[in-house]
This record gives sequence, structure tokens and C-alpha cells, in this order.
Amino acid sequence: MQVTFHFDPGCPWTWLTSRWLLRAAETEDVQVVFAPFSLAHINRDREIPEEHRGHVDAGRSALRVVQRLIDDDDQAAVARLYDEWGTLLHRDGGTPSLDLVRAATQAAGLADDVAAAVDDPSFDAAIAAATDGASDAAGRDVGSPVLRWDEGGTSVAVFGPIIDELPDVEGSADLWRGVRSLARHGELKELKRGRVGDPKLEGS
Repeated sequence: MQVTFHFDPGCPWTWLTSRWLLRAAETEDVQVVFAPFSLAHINRDREIPEEHRGHVDAGRSALRVVQRLIDDDDQAAVARLYDEWGTLLHRDGGTPSLDLVRAATQAAGLADDVAAAVDDPSFDAAIAAATDGASDAAGRDVGSPVLRWDEGGTSVAVFGPIIDELPDVEGSADLWRGVRSLARHGELKELKRGRVGDPKLEGS
């Protein structure tokens, strides 16, 4: 089963969800396909709090490279870039910046012309379109990440799941089965716990 993972690279909660889904895919019938979700675009008409601005701005730059790789039909390179970026920023506690995006592109072994997309706003329209498509499918009040897949001929889209710690392989598979089961119920709109504290990113 193909699951499209719409993500903003600057979001630490999204990073944990991505690690969960990839871990679930080790034992479940899941093929992860990455696609953009821009928090900068979603919040374009809002004032972004100063403590989040660095992550949002860096995420926008990283998504330009992601979009370039998607245009090149290179999902493997998207996964490598996100691995390196997430390790530098989220797991190792780096400072979100254009320099960190460039460091991630180098660590992922991307060609210079691909890495140059960080400064290229021509990719922004495609990123915005992908973001709007994901939020239209999952609901306009959602954020990153959005998961989309086909369930028996019906298109399913959900925000989340938001987790604060990475489950083991068995727990990841169990959580995926639960998410999939709940998502079959179109009448279900929200099931939520409040977040307490920051995500536990060590070892992610």
C-alpha cells in the first residue's frame, strides 16, 4: 500500500511521525512516498511566533530541494535528504538555518545544481499546490504531517498521528494498524490528547 507522507521538514513532531511510519513499514505493507506540506504557506497570513520562525523558514528552504527531487522522480534522494536534515536539526539539536539545509544536502550526496534549489522560489508554487491539496483532503484546520492513502477504492487523508516518542517496531506496526482502522470511519473527525512537553527526539 502506498502512503503519501506530506511533511514540513522544520517540524520536530513531523520528524517523529516520519520515523514511526518508516519503522511500521519494516513489517507492514506500506510504501512511503514523500510530498511537501509547507507550514510557511499554511501560515502565510498569520504572524509566526519568533520561537518557531527559524524552523518554518528553514523548512521552506528545505522543501524547495525536496520539490526539485520530486520533480526529478527521485524519492530515494528525498528520503536521504530528510534523514540527514532530521538528524542534524531534530535529533542532534542543530540550529535551523540555510547553512544547515546546505549541510544536509551535502551529507545526502546531492548534486550542486539540486542543492541550489534552496534559493529558488520557482519551486514555491508546486509546494503550495501540494500543501493545498493535502489540506483540502484532510481538512483546512490541519497541519503537518498529512497521510494519504487509498482504502478499498476510497481516498483517505488524516492529520498526524502526533507522537511524542518513537515506538519500537512492534508498537509502530500496531499504531499503524490502529490509525488505518480509525481512518476507515469517515464520520470520525477528531480524537485527541493534549500535548505535554516536547517530543523525545533522542534516538530518532
